[in-house]
Amino acid sequence: MDNDKKKIIDYARERFLTDGFYKISMDEISKELKISKKTIYKHFESKDVLVHESIFSFVKNLSSKISEITESDENAVIKFYFLINLIINNITKFSHKFLNDLQIHSPSIWADMNKFREEVMNANLTKILIQGQSEGYFKDLPPYLAVSMIIAAAGEIVSPKFLLKHPLSYDQTVSHMFEIFFQGILTPKGLRIYRSKKERISI
Repeated sequence: MDNDKKKIIDYARERFLTDGFYKISMDEISKELKISKKTIYKHFESKDVLVHESIFSFVKNLSSKISEITESDENAVIKFYFLINLIINNITKFSHKFLNDLQIHSPSIWADMNKFREEVMNANLTKILIQGQSEGYFKDLPPYLAVSMIIAAAGEIVSPKFLLKHPLSYDQTVSHMFEIFFQGILTPKGLRIYRSKKERISI
């Protein structure tokens, strides 16, 4: 990737995730980076294109890390534990302003992001659940049903409307959601591994 393009994407991604993007102009980005608007528009024909590329650079990087966990040699409980923590550590980077701007001002990008998230989560969670059932750590429940429930719940709790109604932060909400899920789907043997992992991490 061209150095200027990477510099613009890296700056825009961090700025948009923190402050939203609707009120941030290309002029402002140009001044902050000391890069001409002509150079910015050479790489991004519009602000919408910059928003899309900067956001998806973040999402695709997260997707790559999720795949690394899924393809590792760990047992399914540990994979799921690492997956949860990865999601929690990344979802806290999404500010209310950013999510509001996406839903209100760029619904097509919001829809694209949700579609991509669902595809990545469906593929990876299904693999982990099937592995966990073969290991005896996950209950013998339909994987597609469990995965659909997780995706639906995750889609609901990243909504600004949901978070405004409840006093929990993003990371607290996601953590509680997966704790409820774990309690319901893990076998006694799986729960012992999960609790042991949590205890070692918290010490």
